[in-house]
Amino acid sequence: MKKRISILLTILFMLILPVFAYASDYVGNARTHKFHYASCYYVAKMNESNKVWFETREEAIEAGYIPCKVCRP
Repeated sequence: MKKRISILLTILFMLILPVFAYASDYVGNARTHKFHYASCYYVAKMNESNKVWFETREEAIEAGYIPCKVCRP
């Protein structure tokens, strides 16, 4: 029984971890030069051709992007 629970927890962890990793990414808009959390409302409305991905907030700021006033990354 303990082994079965351990396996289920491992599988659950493996399924949830990528969601948190994705949520930590930032998306910039090449047209407006604003950046957002990947989960921000405005990212869904953004043209795919305008999306610029950043791993950190500092990386986006160094590239000249400013934070979104809605999601406040």
